[in-house]
Amino acid sequence: MDWKEQLPNGIKKYAYDFFKEELDKLYHPELIVLPLTKEGEKEREWLINYQHDDDGNLIHQSILRYGAEEKNFEYKGDAFLAILINND
Repeated sequence: MDWKEQLPNGIKKYAYDFFKEELDKLYHPELIVLPLTKEGEKEREWLINYQHDDDGNLIHQSILRYGAEEKNFEYKGDAFLAILINND
């Protein structure tokens, strides 16, 4: 199962509302919500690391380049990871 399929309906809005005060302090905020599963952890690792193709060309910049904070939270009894990103 894809990690996106593991996110229940309404979780993104809940997370935005839950972290609104912190997101409002960021210059260009972005919020990523991941399930705390193996699939979610794989996506987290991909997001926080720089990714290169076989020729060494950069294909993805780390979301940590301008600053990010990770926070666990619960929604309807399940645990999730919110990554609050500052996109300067």
